[in-house]
This record gives sequence, structure tokens and C-alpha cells, in this order.
Amino acid sequence: VKLSSIMRTLYENIDYHKTIRRLSNRLLDIKDIDNALYNKLLVLFNSGIMDKENTFSNYGLEDIETEESRKVARQLQSSGTVLLKNTGILPLREEGLHNVGLVGPLADEYVIDWYSGISKKHVTMKDGFKEVYDDPFVYDLLPVVKIKTGGKYIGQDEKGKIVFKGETEASRFKVMLWDEEKITFKSLSNGKYLTMKSPLVTTLNTMEEDEINITADRPFGWFVKEIFYFADDKGNVIKFSDKNAGEFWKDDRIVSILDWKKEKVFDICLVEEKGISYDKTPDTLVCAFGPHPMINCKEEHDRKNINMPPFERNVLTKLKEMGKSVILVLLSGYPVAIDKEKEILDGILWSASGSCELGNGIWDILLGKKVPSGRLNMTWFREETHLPEIMDYKISGTHRTYMNPDKDWDEKNILYSFGYGLSYSAFEINNVKIVDVGSGSCVYGTCLIDEKTLNLIKDKKSVDSIFSNYIREFNKDKCSRYYALGNEKYISINFTVKNIGNITADKVCLAYAYFKDKR
Repeated sequence: VKLSSIMRTLYENIDYHKTIRRLSNRLLDIKDIDNALYNKLLVLFNSGIMDKENTFSNYGLEDIETEESRKVARQLQSSGTVLLKNTGILPLREEGLHNVGLVGPLADEYVIDWYSGISKKHVTMKDGFKEVYDDPFVYDLLPVVKIKTGGKYIGQDEKGKIVFKGETEASRFKVMLWDEEKITFKSLSNGKYLTMKSPLVTTLNTMEEDEINITADRPFGWFVKEIFYFADDKGNVIKFSDKNAGEFWKDDRIVSILDWKKEKVFDICLVEEKGISYDKTPDTLVCAFGPHPMINCKEEHDRKNINMPPFERNVLTKLKEMGKSVILVLLSGYPVAIDKEKEILDGILWSASGSCELGNGIWDILLGKKVPSGRLNMTWFREETHLPEIMDYKISGTHRTYMNPDKDWDEKNILYSFGYGLSYSAFEINNVKIVDVGSGSCVYGTCLIDEKTLNLIKDKKSVDSIFSNYIREFNKDKCSRYYALGNEKYISINFTVKNIGNITADKVCLAYAYFKDKR
């Protein structure tokens, strides 16, 4: 009975008519289907799912997204959020939220990448704000435009199909520049995105015939057909920079738009209905910015550089020039060169996107309900750092990991080190010892904290996570003793941690090691 149930599930997930058509056209052989089913069933048997009693036997739909699991998701979100900068503006006071605004293109967007799970309920930054304040100020800081082509304006029918209308009936779009050239259009009429994907297509990774309409829930797919480009009068893609991205939609070079394949869709003229109203924003702003995981960079598609997207940088700079207090919540699955933002902004938090409790977890950090203890899982380089070619995976002899530290090179090229992360509190770490568990002999026993850093912490002028400093004090003699312990022996790393701040907080301590003569 169970096998037939599994087979029925597999059968229902197959696009039956397309499979029959491909079999008829000899594009597919019955052996191909047999092999595919064999592989699926092999995994099911090997994983124990086909056993009479298995790990999953007692679980049902009622065990998915329970109240307890969402509490865990919220905790994971807050503990994984990394504090990169704090001039003292954080944590925010709940009684002062009437003068705090949430702004940015990701303020009320729940973005997912190719491997994200889809939650029944997802909490955006806006949702999290509303949980703690009844009347939040939320603004995406995006312009509203109409698209004119051939004397008519782009509109839409009730099904989202493109129709051409007069100006008063035209669709209005929020337009966003995600990097130096990629654009998305989101309709204010139905909340859908302009796309080249037919609404009848249910698969996400096939090259179906393109059809322009306004029906996409979000930019998503192996081929992201919600991406468009502006082109000049020669048909070349227009590239924007820090100098001209602030009002990219007004650029007089724009003559046409290209689709995701950079093929011309039609000639256009963008008619601004509403620009960005900076002057109406509160004095303190939480800015939800960052690269889109399906647009800027994803599997099989790399970024051209690691810089902060130019439009977002322009907006943040403009807000600071107006005298606003700005806290950047950078939502990104990878490092971003935020050199300028590090210098001018009042606070910076980093988090990956995709958590079903993203908004609640980050607001727990912003309001001090949780103290940040997250650490960076990658090294963040500066804009001007000369990085190797994207396919160069050689690590030995380079400074791209914590295994080959070089103080002078690091200070010049690294923005944030692997393992970096601040706290609202301060800590003192002492009495670090590495002991051979078998013999009890001390392999290493020097405090990692230099006097300068220790004095800063005692004076509470720094809340840096000093244990992320690499164990550079190992000299060759001590290293050789350490490695001589052998494969079957163990070491213990002992130290004392003292919270010398005035707030209860977690402290994540990191130790770094690698095998001798190996990288």
C-alpha cells in the first residue's frame, strides 16, 4: 500500500502530457523514465522512508510550522544576525519608535533564493515593525513611473495581460535598479511583477516561449524572466554607477527596454508620476537594503563585482546628507563591499534573507530584546581589493582565508574578517591554554589579548569581538609540539570569559586550526 502511494505521488508530480509527447517524438525513451523512478525509489529505500517503522512515521502535516518551530526560527534569525557597526544608536528604545521609520526596497519584501523553503507565513521587516509599534512609518524609497511606447501607455487587463491604453488608464510601476543594470517593474494595480514568463507555465527551469505580462508574484526561476534592462539608441545596455544611479529612471539615454536575454521588447519613454520623497522620512531610519538573491547573483550567475549596488548607495548617502540617523539592515547571502557605508552610517546589521521569522528576529536585535552574537561566515573584502578570477580556487599562498593571515595585507584589503561580529556588551578573555588531554601538558598558554586591545575594552571604548583575532601568536616551536600530538590524541582549549558590560549577552568564541603543511 505504501509503495503504491509513493508511486502515485511520483506519478502526480510528472507532467504527464509533456512526457507522453516527448515519448511519441522519441525525445525520451521509456528506459529514461525507468531510471528516473529507480533513482527516486533508491533514495526512499536508503533513507528508511519505506521501512515499516521509520523516523518519519509519526510526523504529519500538523507537525509542520508549529508554534514551537516558529519560536526556534525566530531565535535562529536573531542569533544569526551580525552587528557590523554601532555608534551607540543601537539598541533602539521602544518609546522612541514614533520617530523611527523603516525604509528601503526590502522593507516589505520576502525574497527567496533557489533553495529556499516556502513558509505558510512569512514575516517581513514591515510585519516585524508592526508587532512592536501600531502605526509604523514604512516607505520603500522607490519611484513610480508609467511606461509609454508608440504613443500609448502600458496597461493591463484583469488577468495581467499587457494592453495599450491612454495615460489615465496606464499601469503604474515601482521601478528598482538592483545592480549596475538590472531593472524590475512592480505594478501597483495587482502587486505583480512585469515578466516575460507566461502565466500558463508552471515549471521554473525550462526555456518556454516568452510572453510579456504582469503576472509574476516575485522574481524567481532558473531563468529569471522578471529582469529587464534599459538600452540606449544603439541598443546597448545602459550601465549605472555611483555618480548617476540616484535618479536612474530619469536618465536621458533610455530609449528602449530589453528582456532577460537582452533582446529588445519595445521602445519606451518613462513618465515619472512620483519621485522619491526623502523629506517626509523620520529622523531615524532603519534601511532594509541589499542584493536580491535571484537577480544580483545566484547559482550559475555571478556578480560582476562585490560593490554595494549604486542606487542603494546613493539613497543611503542622500539620507545621511540630510542629517538622518541611518541604520542599515543589509540582507544578503554573500559579502558586500560596504566601505563607504561603514564610514558614514550610524549602525549596520547583516543577515541572510529567507527566514520565515526574519522581521521578528531582526527587530528583536534592533530593540535589544536579543543581544547580537552572530559572526560572519566569510571574509568581506574592500572595493579596491584585487581579487582573483572567479574560477580561481587556489587557496595556498594567498591571503583569502584566515589560514594565511598577514597583518599589513589584511588591514589594506579586508573590510571585515572571517568571524567578525560585535555585541551590545563587552567581554574580557584571558587565561587561554591549549592542553594535551592525554598527558595533561600545556601546549600553549599565552593570553590572546594584547595590552592595547585590553585597555580599550576596560575603558569600554570598544565592543569588538576580539577573540576573532587569529591565534597568530603560535610560533614554529609551539606549532610543531601541537602537531606532534598525533592523530589519535586530543587537545582541549581552555579560557575564561568575563562580561564587563552592563547587559546580559551571549559570547561566541572562535578558535582556528589547520593541519601542518596543508591548506
